[in-house]
Amino acid sequence: MLLVARWFAADVHASLAVALGVPILAVEAAHGFVGAGPILALTTGYLGLQVGLALVVGHARRGARGIARLLLAVAFVGALELVDAVRSLETNGVRVLAQRMLEGMRPVA
Repeated sequence: MLLVARWFAADVHASLAVALGVPILAVEAAHGFVGAGPILALTTGYLGLQVGLALVVGHARRGARGIARLLLAVAFVGALELVDAVRSLETNGVRVLAQRMLEGMRPVA
């Protein structure tokens, strides 16, 4: 366990991936993973990619590899926002459609 903690401390990008990914997984678990397929796939893919890059590339804090891994983190957050916006639009869009249908069924006074 101590070896894993040292490894994460040495690789700031892997630590960032865990810091971004674990709370997302915890929130989705608390909500019962309802409709969480895209978010789970994106989060586990991002975590796996960052940890895999840490194992293959090494602990790159500077240079092109470090910047690429930081941009990967920024892209992950942007992709999560996009998935959340689409999910919200789908939920609200269905709600609005249902309200409009109900309004159309009301008798005119």
